[in-house]
Amino acid sequence: MKRRSFTVLFLFCVALFVLFLLSPDIVQRSAHESVLFCASVLIPSLFPGFVLSDLLISLSVGRRHRCGVFPRLFCLPSALAQSWVIGLLAGFPSATDCTVCMVRSGVVTKKQGERCLAFTNNPGIVFVVCAVGSGLFGSFWVGLYLWGIQTVASVLIGVVLADRDVFVSHENKEPADGVSPKIMFPKAVVNSVSAVLNICGFVVFFRVLIDVLTCAVPLAPLQAVLAGLLEMTCGISQLGKFGFGSAIAVSAMLGWSGFSVHFQILNIAASSDLSLRYYFPGKLLQTILSSVLAAITYPMFFSHHVAMVWIPRFCMITLVIFVIALRFRKEYLWKTKSSITKKID
Repeated sequence: MKRRSFTVLFLFCVALFVLFLLSPDIVQRSAHESVLFCASVLIPSLFPGFVLSDLLISLSVGRRHRCGVFPRLFCLPSALAQSWVIGLLAGFPSATDCTVCMVRSGVVTKKQGERCLAFTNNPGIVFVVCAVGSGLFGSFWVGLYLWGIQTVASVLIGVVLADRDVFVSHENKEPADGVSPKIMFPKAVVNSVSAVLNICGFVVFFRVLIDVLTCAVPLAPLQAVLAGLLEMTCGISQLGKFGFGSAIAVSAMLGWSGFSVHFQILNIAASSDLSLRYYFPGKLLQTILSSVLAAITYPMFFSHHVAMVWIPRFCMITLVIFVIALRFRKEYLWKTKSSITKKID
């Protein structure tokens, strides 16, 4: 089976190489445009956040954390709360980097880190507000609205996928010593440069791949879907004007994040042998939830018709009640299981 997978991958790479040779103009133009995009949008919006997030990781690792809300909601140690916060502020792959540091330092277990990957890898607020909202749609509030959808979706996923056995089955070790304050800032800058160049490399390659493949796809909607699956920024840029349909599509693409981001997460997680068995189900669920939340909330923020405002509010309240009921049901089942185990003992 493994040998067959390598054969398929080898043939796929050969086919792509031939396709690139047959389309030199497209490859050169796409690479040039993507490099300009990285220089004008990605690097200015991501690099400062990466430096600050790396500093936060260095300051947090090696210290005790007290956060009662995070363990109650997600059944994970308080230390992992910073992974979620950093993921929302700095974006991916900073959250994965923070989680890997926690696992390496012994603050959390490997299984807890894998659970954390399912809902903490989200597009950062600077990227969504500046690059997507202001840069692509010309509106700060549109970017803030899209970032809010991803935040709510990540909370819902963390609640639904919470597993209390993962939390109670492990007593956290003493945290390891953190990085010396003398080298924190230089280390943060060096790591951020490496992370940004890594992201830009993936963006350039997948932009070229998308443009070469979409030449064979005649329909524009299919081109946007293919682009969103591979690299979310390319897919979002093809949607044009912001509206009800594009809000759903953009939210779904931000939730899915694209294979370009997935390979970055895989590269970082592999350094600590973390599995992505919870990551991909979490991203699929986030794609669905993000599109549903956009369909429900879009009329609340961008429509002035009374009926179009109150119907989504009712649907939103129903969704929240359903998630809370599901969470309490899992809590009840866990308590029942624990009481039965005690009686047997």
